[in-house]
Amino acid sequence: MKYQILNMGSFSIGFILLFALAEYLYRFKKVEVEKTRKLVHLGSGMMTMLFPLFFQSALEVSFLSLSFLGILIASKKYKLLPSINAVERKTTGSFWFPIAVILCFLAQVYFADLAFYYLPLLTLTLADPIACLVGKSKPIHIFKLKASQKSIGGSAAFFVTALVLSMLLLDDGFLSGPITPLSIAAVATIAEFFGGKGYDNITIPSSCIATMYLLQTQILTYA
Repeated sequence: MKYQILNMGSFSIGFILLFALAEYLYRFKKVEVEKTRKLVHLGSGMMTMLFPLFFQSALEVSFLSLSFLGILIASKKYKLLPSINAVERKTTGSFWFPIAVILCFLAQVYFADLAFYYLPLLTLTLADPIACLVGKSKPIHIFKLKASQKSIGGSAAFFVTALVLSMLLLDDGFLSGPITPLSIAAVATIAEFFGGKGYDNITIPSSCIATMYLLQTQILTYA
């Protein structure tokens, strides 16, 4: 038990240091808020990749994630942490990320397969910012979807990244051949395309989990 408390404390310090770095860059180095948000997005995503190695219980992960969700909500209400909150557009992405972590951890425990944790979260952590970078540099064609903006270039980059991750992380427990990685990448790309205002932080991992479940059920049915 004491080791779990130590692990939770260590991760808490790690997240606090990440937020502190983003605040320092925003306040003193005048780094744009969109870049500091991406830093926190990528950094927190990479830190959560260690959760299955240090935590066995979903209660511990839930407590840690919900604690930081409470901090994020308080920072938004009281106008703290401008490095992630000082954006003109309305977004709830930072609020949904801790929920996504809990959802993915519960999925990997239920299915006894780490792919249900790593693939959805890595798709969110890596494919989403890559799509943003490519979308700004090589948009090809831009779409306006209510308050959000998407592009063919960004969506193509997201699809390719999600496809590569699926090919690397999935094993023989799913349908063989290209159908599984292609299906997961396609569904996740659609979820990202229509997931405006930060909702993609929950629609991307949940769509990955749902697609993986359906494909795994299919292979088990015909086994």
